Amino acid sequence: MLKTARVSLMAAVALALGAGPLQAQKGFGFEAFAGYTGLTGEYGSILDGGVFAEGNGYYQTGHIRIGSGINVASLDVAEPIEIESWAQVELHAYVAYFLAKQAAKVKPYVQGRVGWVRFTPEDHRVEEGVSIEDLRAQEEEPPEEGENTSPRVTGFDVGGVAGLEYSLSRRVALDLSALFTYIATEKVENLPETAEPPQSGGIWSVRFGVRWGI
Repeated sequence: MLKTARVSLMAAVALALGAGPLQAQKGFGFEAFAGYTGLTGEYGSILDGGVFAEGNGYYQTGHIRIGSGINVASLDVAEPIEIESWAQVELHAYVAYFLAKQAAKVKPYVQGRVGWVRFTPEDHRVEEGVSIEDLRAQEEEPPEEGENTSPRVTGFDVGGVAGLEYSLSRRVALDLSALFTYIATEKVENLPETAEPPQSGGIWSVRFGVRWGI
């Protein structure tokens, strides 16, 4: 009886993981990533980098995978800006191409992606006891029409990923990859005079993830 139950449990786990001979991927699935991200260019002058998490849904047929998802990061702030951190939220779509046979256990791939991105200070202080709204109230000239007076800025990004996917079964795989994107946003006009207002830059990330095919 105990042996029968043990065999049944192992069969259920194998079915859930899609155990069996690897074969060409086709159908829907999910991806989850975590890792470290850094910035270069104008945004790199005020943001040091931080940790991120990403979730995607996708559809794959043969060598091509098409997906979309969300990326959220908490970024440390460089001196002399006294804001503890900035939050980055990105909504993106991507197309990936796998360079190896789909039955292979290790599959290198390249990916192109575009997205909408938003940066928001998680602490609105730019000086001890002084808010961004207070600084703007002290300005002698009112903001010009169309000028961004909010601590939140939005824009777009475009970039690519190079990575390796290691299949554990037909449904489950591990992923190790590197990402680089170029970002362009509204100009950040609400920082102290000691900081150069950023409007563009680059984002790089080292990612570890898992894929689950339906």
